[in-house]
Amino acid sequence: MAFNDEEIAHLDAAGLALLEGSEVGWNDILNAGIPTTPKMAEGLAKLRDSYAPERLDAEINGLVAKLDDVVGPALGLTAADVETIRRDMADDPFLSRVRPRYPFFRPRQYGRRKNLERRDRYAA
Repeated sequence: MAFNDEEIAHLDAAGLALLEGSEVGWNDILNAGIPTTPKMAEGLAKLRDSYAPERLDAEINGLVAKLDDVVGPALGLTAADVETIRRDMADDPFLSRVRPRYPFFRPRQYGRRKNLERRDRYAA
């Protein structure tokens, strides 16, 4: 893109930074939200940085480590045991794919027949 004003170019770059890492077309570029003032661009950059995946991953790992410090000893595990489990969860081909079930996640049920739990089905 070519701009005849340096400030507008910087504002446009700040808005397009939100699209970084995703595949976009002309329509996405033309419809991108562009800040109108340098102060707005600065606020947008701070907001984008607060949701950076690396930072969020580091926060999650810190919280998981705190949980491990509480739950591990409660289950009778030593620090070495907890570390072995964490290493296995990261490196093992099967365990590394395990993801938590969040409250909003509803797994698809395969092969489940409907109405088997009805009371009148088994009434004599």
